[in-house]
Amino acid sequence: MNSRISNLYQKPTSGVSAMEMLAVPVSGSGVVSFATTYSTLTKGVAIDVQDSDVYVTFTGETPSASLGHRLYAGRSYTFNVVTASSAKFLNTSASVAGTIASTELSE
Repeated sequence: MNSRISNLYQKPTSGVSAMEMLAVPVSGSGVVSFATTYSTLTKGVAIDVQDSDVYVTFTGETPSASLGHRLYAGRSYTFNVVTASSAKFLNTSASVAGTIASTELSE
């Protein structure tokens, strides 16, 4: 296994005043992505998946039940800023809308 750890204890990016709250509509309503233009100081993005699981891709492809990673509601994840910028999310639920809260992190 290959891994790179640069800083286990990242902090919010200085000068960034707000979290992004990304609404993820019920499945069948389309794919969503972060609208944020990240600070040049941002190295990573912490996200918290709320209310409903989501599928995510980072390759430009549209996520689905047969393509993408499943991120579980109630869990937190950290991605580098390039990965977060390319993320596309699709709700797994046809009845419960979800939310993804994100915070920019620097080293």
